[in-house]
Amino acid sequence: MYEAYAPGGIGILVQALTDNKNRAASEIKNALTKNGASLAQQGAVSRSFQRKGQIYIDAAGVDEDTLMNIVLEAGAEDMQRDGDQFEVLTAFTDYSAVCEEISKAGLTAASSELTMLPDLPTDIKDKEQAQKVMKLIDALDELDDVQNVYGAFEIDDAILAEME
Repeated sequence: MYEAYAPGGIGILVQALTDNKNRAASEIKNALTKNGASLAQQGAVSRSFQRKGQIYIDAAGVDEDTLMNIVLEAGAEDMQRDGDQFEVLTAFTDYSAVCEEISKAGLTAASSELTMLPDLPTDIKDKEQAQKVMKLIDALDELDDVQNVYGAFEIDDAILAEME
């Protein structure tokens, strides 16, 4: 796990799986440097993230109260509606139990993963900064050894629409 600061001081975690640690470190450092980012000290960025289970379930045909009861009794921490889906958050240790209960109830998750969620994401409201951060994340994602990139930011919907 590599920790970095993207342009604007935004925390980034880069998860890599490699058979050559030196190559992976070199490629990640190169991508960071070329995109105006820098490596952070161990623990500087990761302390502002939490490992969570994140499950999305399509809202169509699902009763919110019933789903809420199922996931909370299974150990979920929170559930909220996110557009046309429900987002269920769990502690890392309760993820499997919650997934199992959702399955037992005959529901299918649209997506389900263990992830790193930021405690306080930075709101990006500047198109230029958003483009720089997204370019960095794209560059990191293209590296063979990089498995996941987690960022402590949220880009305003209006800016996302402009960028498309």
